[in-house]
Amino acid sequence: MTRFLLSAILLVSFLCQKGFSDRVILSPTGDVLESGQFKLEGVYRFSDERPNILWLQAGIWRTELQISRYDFGNGRREVTYGAELAVLPETYLTPSFGIGVLDVSDEGPGRAGYIAASKAIPSARFLWIEDLRLHAGLGAGSIKGVFAGADLKLKNDIGFSAEYDSKHINYSIKWMPLRGLSVSFCSLDGEAYFGASYNFGK
Repeated sequence: MTRFLLSAILLVSFLCQKGFSDRVILSPTGDVLESGQFKLEGVYRFSDERPNILWLQAGIWRTELQISRYDFGNGRREVTYGAELAVLPETYLTPSFGIGVLDVSDEGPGRAGYIAASKAIPSARFLWIEDLRLHAGLGAGSIKGVFAGADLKLKNDIGFSAEYDSKHINYSIKWMPLRGLSVSFCSLDGEAYFGASYNFGK
C-alpha cells in the first residue's frame, strides 16, 4: 500500500498543474503550495481539552506534502503525514482541483482521502474586498462526506475564513502585518484557539 501511494504521488505530481494555497482552516482546498514554497502554521488552544496543532507544508513538483503534530494536555503527541496533488489549475471560468490523503499511517485523527475544488470570485473584488475564494470537496474516512468553506481578504490586511469540515463549523479572523506572516483567532468546534502562520521560500 505504501509503495502504491508513493508511486501515485510521483506519477501525478509530474502530470498536474500548480495551485495557490492549502487549507481553509482545517479543511483541504483545491489549491496547493507552489514548488519551492513552505508554510509553517500552528494553533494554540485556550483549553486543555483540545490539542495544540502544528503544520509544516512544502510544495514539491506541484504536490503539497504535509506533516502535522498534535500535542495534547496529558503529554500525548501524534505526528501524521499527508499529501495533495494539484490535478487541474484554476482558470477564469473553472476551479482548481486537487486530490489528497491525510494521516496516511492512520495514527492520528484518522486516515482520509478527498477531492477538493477552489475558485476565486473576481466579481467580488470591489471597495474594501481584495479577494474572495470559495472551496468545496468530498471526503471519505475521517472526512465524512461533504466539506466547504470560504476565504475573504480585505484591503486592510484583515482576513476572514469559515468552513464546514464535514463534522463541525469553524471560523477564524486573521491579521497579516507583514508579507507571509499572519496571526489569527480561531474557533474550532466551538473551542477558542490562537494561531500564527508564516509562508516562505520561492
